[in-house]
This record gives sequence, structure tokens and C-alpha cells, in this order.
Amino acid sequence: MMGLASSQGYNFSASVCSWRGVSCDADREHVVDLVFSGMDLSATIPDNTIGKLGKLQFLDLSHNKITDLPLDFWSLSTVKSLNLSSNQISGSLTNNIGNFGLLESIDLSSNNFSEEIPEAVSSLLSLRVLKLDQNRFRISLQG
Repeated sequence: MMGLASSQGYNFSASVCSWRGVSCDADREHVVDLVFSGMDLSATIPDNTIGKLGKLQFLDLSHNKITDLPLDFWSLSTVKSLNLSSNQISGSLTNNIGNFGLLESIDLSSNNFSEEIPEAVSSLLSLRVLKLDQNRFRISLQG
């Protein structure tokens, strides 16, 4: 991720709040919005990067080539809108999705998620938009 950012002219000596796609709170102390859509990000997002953004509310990493999420990704408990659509993320969606208690909108469409949709999705009481299409989720029919 850093290699891509530097190749697109990011000034790492400047405040991260001045970077394209980054919005900070009024005090310019915390990143609250991160929009890196269509920036050709690829592979796994490293641990101790996005997961450290403890005040993040809006995250858009759509239309990239991301294959895996960092382990600390699920600690982003302040996120209200999450868009990871049109990537190459595989594996199962864990019950850790329940950690996103403030989540209002989630778009995970057009990835390679598999297994069953976790029960924890039903615990997201603020959720208004849920997009999971174009994945390989297995549907469990219980009667």
C-alpha cells in the first residue's frame, strides 16, 4: 500500500489529513473517512495499518485487487459505512462482523467470500444497506 501511495505523489512528510482520499475530524487528529477506491491496491492489506484508525467512520476500498483483510480490521468498531466491493477477497466472513455495531451500510459484493453468511449480521441493528451479491456464499436452509 505504501509503494502505491508514494508512486501517486503522496507526501509522507505532510499531514495524512492532506492526502487525497483522506478526511480527518475538525481537530485534524483522527482519520474519519478513507476513500481509496479504484487505486489499484493489491494483495493483502498489512496488519497495523487500517485497523489502527480508531475513529474511522467511512471506509471505501472498492474496485481494487485486495485479496485479504488484516487481522486487526475487525477492531474498526466506529465504522458506519464499509465498501469493499469489486475486490478479490476470499475466505469466510466471520462473526467478527458483529464488532461493527454502528454499521449502517456494507457492500461486499463482487468478491470471493464463501461459506455461510454469519449469524452476527443479524446483530447489526443500525444496518440499512447490505450488499453481498456476486460472492460464493453457501445458503443454509433450516426448517
